Amino acid sequence: EIRLSLVGSEMCIRDSSDTITDFTTGKDQIDLSAFSSASLNSLSFDYAGGNTVVFYGSAFELELTGVTAPLSASDFIFA
Repeated sequence: EIRLSLVGSEMCIRDSSDTITDFTTGKDQIDLSAFSSASLNSLSFDYAGGNTVVFYGSAFELELTGVTAPLSASDFIFA
């Protein structure tokens, strides 16, 4: 089981993918500090259909429903 947490709430990603339906850029953060080598450069993004999908290699896929603005380092917590 891979554990990611959002500041203010917590979620678990099972089967390496999950969806967040209430993420707000500039307000919420995705905590990736459990992944010591994670950085903005190690993430990839797919912006399609009014959603954003964040990929960290083959470790996980995280869909952010309704998020269309590009994400920045301030949207994440890194180790």
